[in-house]
Amino acid sequence: MFYVIIALAVLAVIAGVLAFIFCRLYQRSKKACEAEKVKLACLQQEYGKLVKAYEAKKKNKEKADEKVSDLHSGKLSADDILPKRKG
Repeated sequence: MFYVIIALAVLAVIAGVLAFIFCRLYQRSKKACEAEKVKLACLQQEYGKLVKAYEAKKKNKEKADEKVSDLHSGKLSADDILPKRKG
């Protein structure tokens, strides 16, 4: 009977140690997960900015290409594109 009580006490101590280790690992992984969520949100925001910048660049390039082709074809002159001087 005495050995059974000692064995149960040892098992209880081992279970307590394992529960403590599990709780520590859970808290650490939860903090790491939250940090990764913040990083992901920042990356998504940065990616959105890059997409908007790329779209604006593409739109401006199309307009510039159109003006260049009009200049080459003779539909426009440089006076039409360049800003007017104030006299």
